[in-house]
Amino acid sequence: MGWMMVFWVVLIVTVPTILWFLLSERRRVKEKRGNYYDTIILRRYLLGDIDLEEYERKFALLCRSTRRKNP
Repeated sequence: MGWMMVFWVVLIVTVPTILWFLLSERRRVKEKRGNYYDTIILRRYLLGDIDLEEYERKFALLCRSTRRKNP
């Protein structure tokens, strides 16, 4: 009877912990992905591939699309 109680306590503690960890990891990956695109646009501007107007336009589009996805 004691082992069964230990099993349920471990199960009740580990399942929510694993779910929380997996869901928080997905959130971090999405945040990194957003920062990745910002970095690409900034790098292209700094290398001279795009001018300031193009940089501002792309950055504004990126910000709008990010806001739309994250309510």
